[in-house]
Amino acid sequence: MTYSPFGLGIATLGTSQVSKFVTVDSSGDLIIPDSDKFEFGTGSDMVLYHDATDSYITNKTGALKIATETSGIAVSIGNATSEVTVNDNLTVTGDLTVNGTTTSVNQTTIDVTNAFVFEGATADAHETTLAIIDPTADATINLPAMGAGTYYLPVLAAASTTSITSTPAELNILDGVTATATELNYLDITTLGTAAASKALTWAADSTWTAAGGTCASLGTVTTVDINGGTIDGAVIGGASTAAGSFAALAATTGTFSGVLKTDDTTDATSATDGSLQTDGGLSVAKDTVIGNDLIMLSDASVVHFGAHKEVTLTHVHDSGLTFKHTATADNKPITLTLATGEVNMEADDVIGVINFQAPDEGTGTDAILVAAGIAAVSEGDFAADNNATKLSFRTAASEAASEKMSLSSGGNLTVLGDIVLDDGGSLAEAGGTAAFTFDGSGNVTKIGVTSPSTGHFLKWDGAKWVPGAATVSGLACDDLTVGDGAVTLSTSSGNITIETQANDTDIIFNVDDGGSQITALTLDGSDDGAAIFKSTIKGTVFKPAVEVVSSAGVTVSKGYTAITTGGSNRTATMPEATAALVGSTYTVKKVDSGSGNISVTAEGDGLIDGGASIVLYHQFESVTVVCRAADVWDII
Repeated sequence: MTYSPFGLGIATLGTSQVSKFVTVDSSGDLIIPDSDKFEFGTGSDMVLYHDATDSYITNKTGALKIATETSGIAVSIGNATSEVTVNDNLTVTGDLTVNGTTTSVNQTTIDVTNAFVFEGATADAHETTLAIIDPTADATINLPAMGAGTYYLPVLAAASTTSITSTPAELNILDGVTATATELNYLDITTLGTAAASKALTWAADSTWTAAGGTCASLGTVTTVDINGGTIDGAVIGGASTAAGSFAALAATTGTFSGVLKTDDTTDATSATDGSLQTDGGLSVAKDTVIGNDLIMLSDASVVHFGAHKEVTLTHVHDSGLTFKHTATADNKPITLTLATGEVNMEADDVIGVINFQAPDEGTGTDAILVAAGIAAVSEGDFAADNNATKLSFRTAASEAASEKMSLSSGGNLTVLGDIVLDDGGSLAEAGGTAAFTFDGSGNVTKIGVTSPSTGHFLKWDGAKWVPGAATVSGLACDDLTVGDGAVTLSTSSGNITIETQANDTDIIFNVDDGGSQITALTLDGSDDGAAIFKSTIKGTVFKPAVEVVSSAGVTVSKGYTAITTGGSNRTATMPEATAALVGSTYTVKKVDSGSGNISVTAEGDGLIDGGASIVLYHQFESVTVVCRAADVWDII
């Protein structure tokens, strides 16, 4: 340690001097000259000094903290009578308590993030809180300037020194009122019982009011009106002596009423002299007339006229009905009744209009009171600019609601569910009147088209139409054909006559009468290649057996005579199966060429030829003839 003796040159104890030790005086005080400073920190960050007028504690960096080490120990700034000035922002993290009676804030803006709480004169559990919700925009509330005295915080926007004495309940009467100031001023009534322009009308204490010559557009509902004489537009209206609720007769013979004439009486009219509204003459109505109940026309010949010229009439005919008539006498003036639907989209099967016939008052009820018949117009497809196809449906009933029994299509086709019945001697004719079918009284067709048939004629197709023709038939198809009792001739002037069956294995059978008994004389067997089976012998001057010439390796004998060429190859000829139906049938097989091949004639199935399975033909012109003697038995002739 370096020691300088010059530092000990102390002038006065308790004072500080440059380059001298600091000492404490006899009283224990350390005296620092004005403007001398205590500097703390490497950079003299905190400075403590007095400049002969004011005292300073300055700080360059960090926070300047005046605090206690123990919580709850107070830190006092100033004395009871001094003032403390904060030259910058003041932040109080705890509660701020002001014990003075007067607090002055010389700033134009106070930011309050919570509420003001007013304790009042008595410190208790009851306070008044002044709070505001988070505003969505800037707003200004002006407190009005008032004179001396005690006031209540006004709730109205306009500045006023007048206290509001109305209760909240009284002010709530205006809740929902949308009237303007002008409209509310209508309530500024001058005198009770007196009508004034643009003012509300009030009743006087004696329940009267004076119109003072004014005009009343509508009285609304008035229970009692007492008119003691006077006139209306010159007409005498009653008098003091008239009966209550009555009027003296009007002096004028006619009158005009420009408003709505209404009677509240609900009496039904049952004649021409009763009801709520009566007139001894006619009634003229220029506009639409609405009648809430029945319209009764008492005249047996009452007429409803339609049109400006009343050319169409609907007349009641006593004990009969109604007559719909066009009164015009010119040509081509028919009466037209149109049933028009209001539907805007007509689709298939939609009903356009219906005329029903019904006996709803029939005493027996059930089916009897249903619709018994009707005519309906029914759409046949969706209506369009180029389509309104519609059919007429004719409906009748037997023991149910009427249903369609006949229809007439848009194309003119008539469809009938049941029969068409014509009178005796009636006919079905084409549009020109020529009868197509004529019937007698028994329902028989006596004429077809324009041709009268003769006895024995058939109905035939001539390429364009059906006509009666001679007793010749071409292309006749039927299950059973029965000809007359006389001789029948089947002939053709050219071509073949073909009798054929078309079902599999079916036969053609010829039956004849032998002494009064029906026998099958000839059967053409469809299952045996058309083999002819005769009941008895075949008689005739010439008999030509069927001939078959073949050269195939194998052949089933089906003809009476079969000629076979062999060449150098062997051949097999198989006889048909010998059945009872073939008994008596004969077949001949012959080798007709000189080829080296042979022909083996064999029996079908279990059949035998002269007791053997086969017989062989080796040489040209060699043949064998066999006859069916019994089932599975062939004999060589």
